[in-house]
Amino acid sequence: MTTAHTPATGAATGAGGATVWLTGLPSAGKSTLARALARRLHAGARRVEVLDGDEIRAFLSAGLGFGRADRHTNVQRIGFVAELLARNGV
Repeated sequence: MTTAHTPATGAATGAGGATVWLTGLPSAGKSTLARALARRLHAGARRVEVLDGDEIRAFLSAGLGFGRADRHTNVQRIGFVAELLARNGV
């Protein structure tokens, strides 16, 4: 995969954001862990957004299958959104 990425500058807040990408088997607890982490970060006054894989599939990547090319496209889309959020301090 070749994509151009710009560094997270945090233009909106003066502080850069970050991405924590959880991977694993279905029903392994990724979403549960992500939501728990989000609550803790939010309690510490951090800007947080959880990008749930099932929600991304339903809305941003609707119509994509699970073949190699479609999975690649799905990951690129999620990466783009994650980068956009991090660049804006989330």
